[in-house]
Amino acid sequence: MVLDPSLVSSITQEAVDKADPNWIRSLGPPDARWVYVWSVTDVSHKVVTVDSPALAPLGFWGPSGQAGMAAILFDKQNGTIAWRNEAHSKTPAAFGLIGMAFAGLADNDAIEAAFQEITAGFPRKIENK
Repeated sequence: MVLDPSLVSSITQEAVDKADPNWIRSLGPPDARWVYVWSVTDVSHKVVTVDSPALAPLGFWGPSGQAGMAAILFDKQNGTIAWRNEAHSKTPAAFGLIGMAFAGLADNDAIEAAFQEITAGFPRKIENK
């Protein structure tokens, strides 16, 4: 795994939409077959929100976060996009006053939920028989 951002800095929405095979082959390390790129496309939180006024007295109010993510798997050998997915998640409001002290963590929870949703959509490996 290589985590050098300079190897994927040319990835823009316009370049992905065009999906030029020569451009795809130029991504990432020269000897890589696959390049997997994921990004956070949106993240925000509200310090205090109520999802259900009837449940607010029971502590179902507090910080809530939301996040969007995108992921793309490039096949450098074939010069194609092998897989792509987007996910958006929202964490429920909860924990009342205690949750407000940790409102910034709502962003992390939303990002994690979006990442879990994206990876759940990743195609399973086909076993050779």
